[in-house]
Amino acid sequence: MMKFLFVFSLLLLFPTTFTLAQNPPREYNKVEVFAGYSNADELDAIIEDDTLEHGFNAAAVYNFHRYLGAKVDVSGTYRRYGYGPLDRFDHSIHNVTAGIQVKDNRLTSRFKPFAHALVGYGRHSDKASSTCLCQFLDRFERDGLAVVIGGGLDIKVNRRIDIRAFQFDANPIFFEESTYLNLRFSTGVVFKF
Repeated sequence: MMKFLFVFSLLLLFPTTFTLAQNPPREYNKVEVFAGYSNADELDAIIEDDTLEHGFNAAAVYNFHRYLGAKVDVSGTYRRYGYGPLDRFDHSIHNVTAGIQVKDNRLTSRFKPFAHALVGYGRHSDKASSTCLCQFLDRFERDGLAVVIGGGLDIKVNRRIDIRAFQFDANPIFFEESTYLNLRFSTGVVFKF
């Protein structure tokens, strides 16, 4: 009886021993952070001429399930061009969006295709300036509802790092008077926690 009471009292003192033993090991990472290069182009401009813009894409995902995560995505692409020796035109697109990502986040997976659907804020900006004597500055900015729909492929490097081989997105921005259809490509590094 004394042995039974001794063992019972140890169990009461150390209840976490059994709860730790009952929890299975984690099968997927809870958080992912992506940082990388991005380029973008308006759909009409792809057909007409070369107007590729270069910039950045960053995202964070909280995986609340092995296959589903809440995602926040921020991107900016920029282009500077001119029609003469004195004129300069700057064009930029910025997005801040959030939504859902679908991906198999199993720790042992080497290739991880994913898809996402995000909505949020988008800004399209054009600025014209001149260095001639008649100096002028003209700025045109529009804000609207941005949508990002697309996906890509992550390749496992090790337990904490994946390489984003590619990510293709359709990125329309809806303004009051028009829609700006932007296509985006991104690549970079995914850090897993």
